[in-house]
Amino acid sequence: MNVNTNNTHKILLVDDVTDNLRILSKTLSKSGYKIHCAKNGMSALKTVTMIAPDLILLDIKMPIMNGYEVCQKLKKDLNTKDIPIIFLSALDDIKDKVKAFEIGGVDYITKPFQIEEVLVRVKNHLALQSVKKELSQLNEILEQKVKERTIQLETINKELKREIDVRKNIQQQLLHDSLHDNLTGLPNRNLLMERIDFLLQHTKRKGDYLFAVLFIDLDRFKIVNDSLGHLVGDQLLIAIAKLSRQSQNR
Repeated sequence: MNVNTNNTHKILLVDDVTDNLRILSKTLSKSGYKIHCAKNGMSALKTVTMIAPDLILLDIKMPIMNGYEVCQKLKKDLNTKDIPIIFLSALDDIKDKVKAFEIGGVDYITKPFQIEEVLVRVKNHLALQSVKKELSQLNEILEQKVKERTIQLETINKELKREIDVRKNIQQQLLHDSLHDNLTGLPNRNLLMERIDFLLQHTKRKGDYLFAVLFIDLDRFKIVNDSLGHLVGDQLLIAIAKLSRQSQNR
């Protein structure tokens, strides 16, 4: 994974002490970062919406709106909740540090700060943020590929199912055709012989089982074919087959 180490990141400095802003701004600018400054919480919130910083260095003790309140507002906003916030404060009590982390801060630097420490922590958190962004992008790409592959598999499965259904229908039709007359749809000689053989085997197992075979012939059917044609003869056979099936269903 290639982490972006290009120092074109935007950093927002929020502090009501002008000297702190000047020192931090000058030092971080020399390191290649693009610096924006805000002297109070309201100004900080407004600036964030305009520049979308990659990192915020946030003082806690400020008039009107303190750093904790600024952080909480940023974390509640979907557009700013992922911006890493490093608290920079003269408050050295453990409770203050715990609160800073509880409301979403990623780090805490105590004033008076050492500029070298600030630079190292800023660099580390920006590198971490770059890794998170790259991972997020990779996840999006992966999710898109998975989605595309899922759609492809679903399409293939539907096509396979359709092909299987077609083959089943063809097999069923072939089986039906092999056992039925293609004109009348009635069972043909092959099915008749299969059923008679089955009944004979059944009779052997049960001696008292009886069955009968009924033979039906059409008198003078040849005259119909010869006088009216084979088409009319076929229609007659179809009609008689229909009547035969209807009588069986009664």
